[in-house]
Amino acid sequence: MKRILMALLVSVLAGRLSAQGKPNLLKNGDFEEVKPDGKPVAWNGWKKTPVIEHKLGTEAHSGKRCAYFATKNKGYHGGYAQSIKLKAGCRYRYSAWVKFKNHGDGGKARCCYQETRRDTPGTDDYKYINSFARDLTEDCDWTYLENTFDTLPDKDSNYSLHVVLGYGAVEVWVDDVRLIDCGSVLAVDNGKMKLHFGNGLSLVGIDVGKDHVGALSCDMAQFEKEGIGYKKTGVGWPRPVMVKSFQVKERDAAKCVVDVTCEWTDSAETQRTFEAVYRITVLAGQPWLESRLVSIKNTDRLDYEVRGYYHSLRPADPEKVRPRCFPACAVWLGGKHALGAAIRNSGDFVLGLRKSGDQAFGDITRELRAKLKPGETWQGDEPGVFVFVTDEATDRGIVEMRRRILDAPAPTGTLTYEEAKAEGASQ
Repeated sequence: MKRILMALLVSVLAGRLSAQGKPNLLKNGDFEEVKPDGKPVAWNGWKKTPVIEHKLGTEAHSGKRCAYFATKNKGYHGGYAQSIKLKAGCRYRYSAWVKFKNHGDGGKARCCYQETRRDTPGTDDYKYINSFARDLTEDCDWTYLENTFDTLPDKDSNYSLHVVLGYGAVEVWVDDVRLIDCGSVLAVDNGKMKLHFGNGLSLVGIDVGKDHVGALSCDMAQFEKEGIGYKKTGVGWPRPVMVKSFQVKERDAAKCVVDVTCEWTDSAETQRTFEAVYRITVLAGQPWLESRLVSIKNTDRLDYEVRGYYHSLRPADPEKVRPRCFPACAVWLGGKHALGAAIRNSGDFVLGLRKSGDQAFGDITRELRAKLKPGETWQGDEPGVFVFVTDEATDRGIVEMRRRILDAPAPTGTLTYEEAKAEGASQ
């Protein structure tokens, strides 16, 4: 059987890209254009209610005007937003200058936040896919804030870009808002599936043909001290997890290896900041990838302990799929293509799929005791998790897929159980 050559479609965005000379995709980002009613052109005063004051301010970061809003009550109030259609599978950098005053407990401003609404064809159902940046809780003068995010890989979508959201009793000034197109994200097509690196909260998104099958994401269980966190155990699950960068480590006609750096950006009790590097290996013509944890770095100011980590299997349509578990293997059934995971033995990981309402959870977990000081990096020889897709959803086909992934030293490149049988009979 001919080996399918590895096609590296696009490879860009290793680290931060310069915004010099790139056009601003947002309209009236400096708030200098004003409508006859005194409101800024192109911007929405999000959730206008009697307790929120939206207006143009004169204490601008640059120029003559800026956006301003104030709230007086507890809870979520809103801010300023603009909607825009963005290209699929691209990276964008969203930035703004913000000045902030907090007038009460619980007050904060969430800045550079983007949200996309995805409608379900033929129904009135929709869901939101979120990605957000940093919260301000302490008074500050004009401060530069930014968030780099990647759009969903399957199709262009309408995004609602909130330059700032206000919670509690706060005053917020905003100016010089920019949205920059940084180019396409990394995509690898190995002949059996197409992988998108760094889309939103996903380590890697997975397509087969034109069908989006699902994604692999990651998480950490982190311990700080007894008496806080989940049930006062000291354990927390930091959020959010965003792909910071990716680097192609190896690429030839047979194999592509990509290191993906993820960052956890919340710093609170049992929610510390750190980075982790995962190594994704994909072989030409094979319907699976291997994900392996390479390192963890403490980027916070406190000592803490990483208790464990997760590989989370996220099917594209969590409402319709159902879990099916086998020894060392589990799969989501119900779609055109099944999405599954395989591990070498139960001593390495605990693998489990479950559903709760319209949500599907597929966690492949491993205990880890890594005590890290600020700036310290842990590195280890961790086992890999194999994520696969298949159109052979019978028990026998799935077990055969597991065998081929875990036992075959030189994968032959077939997708289904029937293909595997036919190839074996011809040898």
